[in-house]
Amino acid sequence: MKLKKNICRLLVSTTALTFAFQGTVLADGRGEIRNDQTLVVNSNNRDADVIARLDIGQTINVLDIYGNFFQIALDGAEQAFVLDDDIVIIEADAIVVGDNVAVREFPDIESEAVGSLSYGTNIVVTGIIDDFYRVRFEGQDRFIHIDYVIGDMIYSVQKIDSEDNFFAARTKFATLISSTDVNLRTAPSMDARVAYILERNGVLTVLDDTSYPDWIRVQYKDEELYVNREFALVKTGVKPDTPPVEVVPPAEEVRGALADEIIAFAERFLGTPYVWGGTSLTHGVDCSGFTFALFREFGIHLNRTAAAQATQGTPVARSDLQRGDLVFFGHGGISHVGMYIGNNQMIHSGSGIQWGISYSNLGSQWNVSNYVTARRILN
Repeated sequence: MKLKKNICRLLVSTTALTFAFQGTVLADGRGEIRNDQTLVVNSNNRDADVIARLDIGQTINVLDIYGNFFQIALDGAEQAFVLDDDIVIIEADAIVVGDNVAVREFPDIESEAVGSLSYGTNIVVTGIIDDFYRVRFEGQDRFIHIDYVIGDMIYSVQKIDSEDNFFAARTKFATLISSTDVNLRTAPSMDARVAYILERNGVLTVLDDTSYPDWIRVQYKDEELYVNREFALVKTGVKPDTPPVEVVPPAEEVRGALADEIIAFAERFLGTPYVWGGTSLTHGVDCSGFTFALFREFGIHLNRTAAAQATQGTPVARSDLQRGDLVFFGHGGISHVGMYIGNNQMIHSGSGIQWGISYSNLGSQWNVSNYVTARRILN
């Protein structure tokens, strides 16, 4: 049976303002036994008869407080009591006293308010730390200042050790808020490669949100990546357990998108001179040095020479060429390589009439007569 007590007055603030509260507070709560073989007696005095023993860690319903005793619910017993030293209150019924009382993310007056509760709202207190009660709010552990909560058992609720350190749990995180899927890129630029595509509403750990005006550096799969600030909302607090969901597009779409990025990047270096043995996209490259350096920028390792590159990837028929495929040429062996960019064109570093990084038509006489094979590197 739930025992009810009428609460008439409560001091609720440091200004000594007294509120008249004519509500009813339920005395019910939940407790956990602290000591092994805890004695249960039939009356709230030390000379009462022992009617049961409880094991450490056992949880029980607590009905009321009588001096140094808690009255508990025990099957088969009309009345049952345990000493307050043998039990800790882990849940206590309580009532909010105050209008629009702030529910805070952390036990700190400066902590962000994640909601509010109106006067007379029933709540369950699960702990106390400093001047705040811990309560359950929308499925999360949140905090309300002790001035705005009353209840019979809240004064006996478990203390939260400072070493639990709620502030250590504070972290900066980003919630993906785009109306569509969100791209994670390898660098803070719209031209950077898309490493992953994630569904909206996922949460990522923020590594840096101050160094770039339009970008946030985040962590995903132990990688440091970038999301455009337009598509993410940064907050500081306890990171929600909402892992991002990865969108896995068809392989052809992924390969095509990456090929487009590589080609666009390659075209930035049109005009770089041909240098035998060179691997610098800005100062000079030979044919295989060009493809080697180009793919390296996207985390793809190619062998250094054209003949060695022709052993990588998978063979592709000339009629099946796709953007990003490597095409190889030679007479009596492979001596030249370029990258197919569509429309029967390739980009390469030539040493003949077309000097340096330039476009070349696969239908030209030299290319037709010296064509050897093609390899697909982007799978």
